Amino acid sequence: MTDRPQDTFDLDRWFDDARTRGGSEYLAARARVLEHPVAARPLLDRKAQSSDWREAWVARSLLGWLDSVEEYTRAREILEERGLPPVRNILGKHQPPTIAKFMAAIGPAIAPWLYETLFKTRDFTTERQESVLYLAVEEVGDASMIPPLLERVEDRVTRPLERSSALRSALRLEAASGPGIAQATAVRLLQNPQEPDELRGAAAKYLVAMPPEGLLQTLESIVQDPTTSARLTEDIVWVFSELADPSVRPTLHTLLDGTNNEELIGTLFAVLARLGDRTSLTRMKAAQTRTEDPNLYDEWIEDLEQRLQNEPSD
Repeated sequence: MTDRPQDTFDLDRWFDDARTRGGSEYLAARARVLEHPVAARPLLDRKAQSSDWREAWVARSLLGWLDSVEEYTRAREILEERGLPPVRNILGKHQPPTIAKFMAAIGPAIAPWLYETLFKTRDFTTERQESVLYLAVEEVGDASMIPPLLERVEDRVTRPLERSSALRSALRLEAASGPGIAQATAVRLLQNPQEPDELRGAAAKYLVAMPPEGLLQTLESIVQDPTTSARLTEDIVWVFSELADPSVRPTLHTLLDGTNNEELIGTLFAVLARLGDRTSLTRMKAAQTRTEDPNLYDEWIEDLEQRLQNEPSD
């Protein structure tokens, strides 16, 4: 059997190329399918209902180029920050969350464009644009985006920053329906010391909004592990602050007694100023003497003293 000539009309093969390829190869396959819009529509309509999320999202993306070109074009303009409302802040430019809201306001028709841009064409050039795209995914709120997001999270070739953004988006999309695979993925990443600290810290932070059973104990076991880096420990200490559970005080005290890392000491002081008790105050004053500039820590000690003074006596 010989290969078919390249110009043979074969929508199924071209669609499969679009499903399995990315970048310029995806664009070439997309162009071939879209050259035959009348013939392609029944195929795309059928594939859009597929239980295979890759098939369904690629079909929805191609259908958008038939039915939602205006919306896709406007989304691209917003991503490139063209035609946006006047800026009213001292920075002189819109911030990514605001740009994402402008993009999401176009409507749900841009969800396939977001999928295509993030996972197929990669047609963005800066971390700022990447941030806008993931935030827009959250704003649009299409939960069927969770599988491709988690696939990106699991891709260790991808930068930790983008993996963290994809995880955040998956968890926020999942929040509407309750804990599921995104939460389970976040817990697994958090517990895996082979994953980058940046990603593990992000997992801890994003789990606060939908905490799984035993999260506090998991976090305590990580910071008590002597192999855990100061950076990850610091991230988790901030998470303790968000959880606002005073039962972590002994763990915070142990960390404070055992470190000379001034960044970590500063974080522990900030959190203990909120969660600490009189024992914390004693520990903080002792730790203060080990720092290069003890005066830097006076404010947190004063905050805790003031809070304790205002609390009713037992």
